[in-house]
Amino acid sequence: MMENQIDTKMEKRKGRRLVLFPLPLQGHINPMLLLASILHSKGYSITIINTNFNSLNPSHYPNFTFHSLPDGLLESESSSSSDLVVLIKLINIKCVAPFRDCMVKLLSDVSEEPVSCLISDAVFYFTQAVADSLKLPRIVLRTSGVSSFVVFAAFPLLRERGYLPIQDSQLEEPVAEFPPLKVKDLPMINTVNSESYNEIVAGMINESKASSGIIWNSFEDLEQSAIDTIRQDFQIPIFPIGPFHKYYPASTSSSLLTQDQSSISWLDKQAPKSVIYASFGSIAALSEAQFLEIAWGLANSNQPFLWVVRPGLVRGSEWLEPLPSEFLETLNGKGHIIKWAPQQEVLAHPAVGAFWTHTGWNSTLESICEGVPMICMPCFTDQKVNAKYISQVWKIGLQLENELDRGEIERSIRGLMVEKEGEEIRERISKLKDKANFCLQQDGLLKSEASISDVIALLTLLNVNCVTPFRDCLAKLLTDVSKESVACLITDAVWHFTQAVAEALKIKRIVLRTSNLSSFLAFVALPRLREKGYLPIQESRLEEPVQELPPLKVKDIPVINTRNTEDQYQLLSGMVKETRASSGLIWNTLEELEPLDLTTCRQDFPIPTFLIGPFHKCFPASSSSLLTQDQSSISWLNTQAPKSVIYVSFGSIAAINEAQFLEIAWGLADSSQPFLWAVRPGLVRDSEWLESLPNGFLENLNGRGHIVKWAPQQEVLAHPATGGFWTHNGWNSTLESICEGVPMICQPCFGDQFVNARHVSHVWEVGVHLENKIERVEIARAIRRLMVEADGKEIRERIMHLKELVDDCLKQGGSSYQSLENLTSYILSF
Repeated sequence: MMENQIDTKMEKRKGRRLVLFPLPLQGHINPMLLLASILHSKGYSITIINTNFNSLNPSHYPNFTFHSLPDGLLESESSSSSDLVVLIKLINIKCVAPFRDCMVKLLSDVSEEPVSCLISDAVFYFTQAVADSLKLPRIVLRTSGVSSFVVFAAFPLLRERGYLPIQDSQLEEPVAEFPPLKVKDLPMINTVNSESYNEIVAGMINESKASSGIIWNSFEDLEQSAIDTIRQDFQIPIFPIGPFHKYYPASTSSSLLTQDQSSISWLDKQAPKSVIYASFGSIAALSEAQFLEIAWGLANSNQPFLWVVRPGLVRGSEWLEPLPSEFLETLNGKGHIIKWAPQQEVLAHPAVGAFWTHTGWNSTLESICEGVPMICMPCFTDQKVNAKYISQVWKIGLQLENELDRGEIERSIRGLMVEKEGEEIRERISKLKDKANFCLQQDGLLKSEASISDVIALLTLLNVNCVTPFRDCLAKLLTDVSKESVACLITDAVWHFTQAVAEALKIKRIVLRTSNLSSFLAFVALPRLREKGYLPIQESRLEEPVQELPPLKVKDIPVINTRNTEDQYQLLSGMVKETRASSGLIWNTLEELEPLDLTTCRQDFPIPTFLIGPFHKCFPASSSSLLTQDQSSISWLNTQAPKSVIYVSFGSIAAINEAQFLEIAWGLADSSQPFLWAVRPGLVRDSEWLESLPNGFLENLNGRGHIVKWAPQQEVLAHPATGGFWTHNGWNSTLESICEGVPMICQPCFGDQFVNARHVSHVWEVGVHLENKIERVEIARAIRRLMVEADGKEIRERIMHLKELVDDCLKQGGSSYQSLENLTSYILSF
């Protein structure tokens, strides 16, 4: 049975227990328990070690096992949580022996699954020595952001350079090593023992470095620079897998305080985006004077507000006693005060338009995830760094920099929620929200990993991260008796990992190669080209011919700019090797277009080869586009003369700079030909769409140019008004142009496009190649040459001949028709 053959990760994880040890403070418990739920969903058994101080209720977590740990704290010591440094130092001393005893017991308990590793809060640095002595891997959970952790790691340097200890006279000075931080933003805390604080920070950093890895409740698109720094400095696996709370709906069970659901019913009565939500976390404390300034600042802002006043928030007060008796009455229902709120629900509520926060990391991340801009009032440690990043790096909030004053509070609330500055902030946080909400993909990639800015890095990651989910998926399909039996697997050639999976599951794999034959043979030749010194490419040799692959020049060799060229070679090597090992090879091309390359391929790859293209001519244009096609392209083309329009599109991945964009624009304008230009959002680096165009550019064309975000390309190329195609020479675009007899201007960007462009211009001679730097005069000259001059007439005649070959190959008895018949018979033979 197939089930017995499959060794999935979930099966491997059975019998593997993870022991999690959270720091018993609200902001640390929440992410640790969310992490526990995430890991449990991946098939791990979970044991939580629970201290007496702030202990959790195990009945709220039926899927977890709990072990109670005597923390050794006297009642008087645990009440010293008003000085967190004292409390944390005590726990790191007094928990050592009981924690070790607890771990020994867990490791020797044969009635439970064996323990795979320990995951403990970074602040519990003493656990590293215990784990080492028991030969147990320890992974650290750091519940702050990565950016603040980088600052903690630099404390020795900051002391050496005189920033620490902080002097009042230096508070406003910039920290040159960490822009935009000032000295007052360094993550310090008021404590009776600053030396203990330094010891805690040093212990946290040193023992994190000694651990087997660090987990972060963050994501790469948010803190890429800081994550890169940590990866360089720590040399251990780093896992930014947040935001944790987006894996599961909001939970009340991990809250140490009772959440008041009246906040939601009150919000239901408020206008969209009208409410300022104010909450300063589970630890912060204010003086009575500060409390009153906050109260009157909220009242005077004239915005509805939901205010969390935690019991103990005001020093020396139980709850709301400092408020004047008439305060709430004067608000006429405009304010709602509670002791604790279901914060994730509040921030997700459509009535909430801003969040006045202490900028604890959990609160910061929750606000970003809901696109709620912030007013920052940090209290201590990492909150100060978070606030500076919110206000000056990500620019998604305002910071109250000075002493609390009702006038400044009122101005900040109105600035954020009413004025133009707030509108820009809301736009920025909305973009971050999109990144946060889509950063977790089913293919195992973070959104930042799935960025197409480095295609090689993306494809390398996919070939690693997709192995197990793909194997699980395919195994399920093979054992599903309710469906027809699976005949074979057909995968893209770049998915080279699928060959090993297919072999393990004893299923045939046929490869689809979406490029043409000539570029594939160039990929096959890369090891030989490296051996002969063509690679890596040298600037001084760009124009030299590649003797082994005429008519290519060195600059045409299909390599991509990437951070890791070795990854590129391994990716291409895997593609070629696993294609050879496959049961067959399908091409979206035709024999008449590449006869010599077909002969070479059949010699080098002794497997069945099927040239059945062009695919798109078998069916009308489909809806598989990932971008919305603008049908105004067709109505505009309907108003143009036959063969008069140059259609311009550079595909779905290419990116150009602003200078190149402007040269293209003026080249099109100066050509005097009507043009249809697809400017994909993101085509111009650091630009949304057309911002780089000079004012009045389109108006000055008098209707001769039409710009869209994306076009229905097959319809455009088939339109009688289209007379030329300026293209990046992706194979699909090249083949679609040939099929419609539209000559090309070639501007390849990377990979096989260079080979395609050389074949278009020098082998088939059905286009003009822009060889040099993009320059408006050369562009205008190339367009006129292609569409007006005698040279262009010969090009148009040649591509019409190729168009006829395409039409013939698909007819009954044609080469592609017969090859498709052979393919279907071959699959039926499995």
